[in-house]
Amino acid sequence: MKKFIKLGIWIGLCFILLIGLTGCAKPQKEYSYRVVTSFYPMYVIALNLCDGIEDVQVQNMTDTAVGCLHDYTLKTKDLRKIEKANMFVMNGAGVENFMDKITQNRTDLAISDTSKADLYWIKDGDEINGHVWNNTNNYLKQIEQIKNDLVANDPAHREQYEANAEKYSDKIRDLEKQRYEVTKETYVVSCNEALAYLLDDVELKIVPVYTEHEESTLSGSALTDVIQQVKDKNIRAIFVDKNDNQTNAKLIAKETGAQIYTLDSGVTGDKKNKDDKDAYINTMKENYQLLKNIFQK
Repeated sequence: MKKFIKLGIWIGLCFILLIGLTGCAKPQKEYSYRVVTSFYPMYVIALNLCDGIEDVQVQNMTDTAVGCLHDYTLKTKDLRKIEKANMFVMNGAGVENFMDKITQNRTDLAISDTSKADLYWIKDGDEINGHVWNNTNNYLKQIEQIKNDLVANDPAHREQYEANAEKYSDKIRDLEKQRYEVTKETYVVSCNEALAYLLDDVELKIVPVYTEHEESTLSGSALTDVIQQVKDKNIRAIFVDKNDNQTNAKLIAKETGAQIYTLDSGVTGDKKNKDDKDAYINTMKENYQLLKNIFQK
């Protein structure tokens, strides 16, 4: 009999504990609209456009440190995020080469493609450079495109999206006033195509050193040609992105005496502060200051 009493007491305690634990569980937040972005530059825009709207969720599909998506392969966790999304925000222009897999899985998913805006393009023959966000005028048009798509697909929050877009656009216009522009014709070497729009935006002339992958080494003939251009044009600056392998840049610098400088194309963010809504602005300010330090001499 005592055994049955003890068993009953243990069952009762376990039941009470189970109820207590269930009661402590934090209820999952409900959202009326879910936005998923392809990578960090789009995430920063979406954070600003959806700022303060409690029932709209913004998630970045990729990790903050992933960088550009040319060779990115979708992961299971990426598709899980997209399963619940109402809208997917992408840069477009070939940056996200996996979009067919997303649209096949989610035929009902609204897509905001910023490359549909009237953007300024840098081209190499027929090939378009898709890293358009590093031109501030392009960036403003990307903000407008995403805002219009949000309003069209989630009209319940129209006023908030429009107010946030105007607020963020004003910040970018203020940023443009701080942009340092080179006043005389100056050639530089760019070892990452993501920097082309930034360098072009400040009126620098570019000698591109792009390979299929930035980690690849130039062929001997291509390297010889670049070195000769650097000497002929009296180029003193070679630019790399912060995450680049610098093999090509070091080879050119060794043969010409040009200096290597590191810029930030904004494709990755700080893991400790990935939700920083001013990440783009702060990054561009640092880029402008570096360019000013180099060329204002």
